[in-house]
Amino acid sequence: MHSQAFTDLSFEPRRQSRSTSLHRDFCPSGLKDEQCNLAVLGRVSLYCERKGWQRLHDKRREDYRLKWCETKSCATYSSFREGEQLLYQIPNNKVLTTKIGLLTSLREYERVTNKVKQGRGHSTGCPVLIMRFPHRCLTMEEFFPETFRMDLREEREAFFAQYEEGQVWICKPTGLNQGRGIFLLRSGDDVVTFRNRLQGGEDSQQGRKTAYRSPQARIAQRYIQNPLLLEGKKFDIRSYFLIASTTPYMVFFRHGYVRVTCDPYDPNSADLSAHLTNQYMQKKHPLYNELKEETVWSMERFNCYVNETFAAARALPRDWVCTVFAKRMQQIMTQCFLAVKSKLECRLGYFDLIGCDFMIDEDFKASMRVAMDHQLHLRCLESIILMLIYLLQGILPLSGMSVHAITQDNAATDMFEISGPMVDSKIVICANPAELRTWLDNIQERIGRATSQQLCPFNSILSFLVPCDEKWKKEELKRYLLRTPIWNWEGKPIQHLGPVGYLSLVHISGAQRTGSKERLLVIFPQDLLLLSIDSQRVQVRYEVQTHTSA
Repeated sequence: MHSQAFTDLSFEPRRQSRSTSLHRDFCPSGLKDEQCNLAVLGRVSLYCERKGWQRLHDKRREDYRLKWCETKSCATYSSFREGEQLLYQIPNNKVLTTKIGLLTSLREYERVTNKVKQGRGHSTGCPVLIMRFPHRCLTMEEFFPETFRMDLREEREAFFAQYEEGQVWICKPTGLNQGRGIFLLRSGDDVVTFRNRLQGGEDSQQGRKTAYRSPQARIAQRYIQNPLLLEGKKFDIRSYFLIASTTPYMVFFRHGYVRVTCDPYDPNSADLSAHLTNQYMQKKHPLYNELKEETVWSMERFNCYVNETFAAARALPRDWVCTVFAKRMQQIMTQCFLAVKSKLECRLGYFDLIGCDFMIDEDFKASMRVAMDHQLHLRCLESIILMLIYLLQGILPLSGMSVHAITQDNAATDMFEISGPMVDSKIVICANPAELRTWLDNIQERIGRATSQQLCPFNSILSFLVPCDEKWKKEELKRYLLRTPIWNWEGKPIQHLGPVGYLSLVHISGAQRTGSKERLLVIFPQDLLLLSIDSQRVQVRYEVQTHTSA
């Protein structure tokens, strides 16, 4: 890890502001050239500033409240103050975010759980403790394509021994993303060439007497040759889970988006962009600028497409994407988390946001590719940042939230699920049944006080609060305005205007009285604010602010 190759966002209290305010820093230092990462950092910076957080421009300062590190640095972790600061990226998250790290963790978890389930120790006459797992453990073959490690000689030789002509395998380096270093093995000649290359590198390394950096470790994974297609094109689904806390663990699931190739799927194509769906590869397509809007689908659009195209023909339940498939993704990600839970370095203040890639085959079987990383797309960035900031501040909006215990195979578990306007289908894993009961009782009591309302996981909270024709909606909308970005905002942060006195939807007409426009009128102790809300009830936009005091 190099100190000159990281970007961090840091937060500290603003001395003049209220004690509840948090502030942040955006310190570019040797930025990566990936525009998506820069855009992510810029959005995080903009959002935090709008929330009244303060930027720190001195990267050497250690009195931050939150630091967002794109690349890890030893100095960052050595100066971290547990319980006082928040730090993005768990230091040893490579057990989850690298291909070999995740593969090894899942294998070990499956091996250990199988031994426990089989009651190892009966033959010795010793008492055996039978562990009750919080959910039905999937076998790796249910969601993880067959995979071999090329950095282990025994496993490498096993791969070459089992290879048969006609098979297609995809070879990936363990620590890279964006499709870098990936290639396909389509024929016996490809496999022989690859084997010779690996052997040549191993011989070269053994022959060196000086220090030598070994080449990037790789995996070979069975290629899914019968993918489900969207309008004839290959796609995958990027979703996220947030490790909001490591002491105690709190893990949340978030829907992402669908990534679609530019060209129709051709399994025999030699062009990698026909096989890899990520934006980095698709940008190499000569017509990308014309097609780019079709390379990213929202989950809503994907759900509608499956409903219209496949539901009747394949006897799928309506909204299969939002229900069956979403639950499957959560189940897979839960197992991935449980596989590394005991390995991750836990300190109060560490948090992480992980992206996971899923594919669906023609039989509607979901599988996870070895591609867990931190890449974020701008289309889902704002909602993820919003969720992240809420969690970091210890705030979860209760109005409209629903919560229920999770069962697997008709058996009770120590998990419950939360869904609502700001938290879409999040699974919380408790330490024991007593803790589960305590959480459920407390949350359900507070939901009742806040007047619960069942919400669609894809809807914006604004669509349920506007029109604000009920008292509870007005109160929630007041809180919403103080916690969410207001586009085109000018002047001091809205949080510094004081408490909201009253608000309502009004119609404003000009002097010519040629028509009226719907606006949200908000009064503060010394200011009158005029805001607009877009037709889809997703964004609030600044219009006019008037100082009311004489």
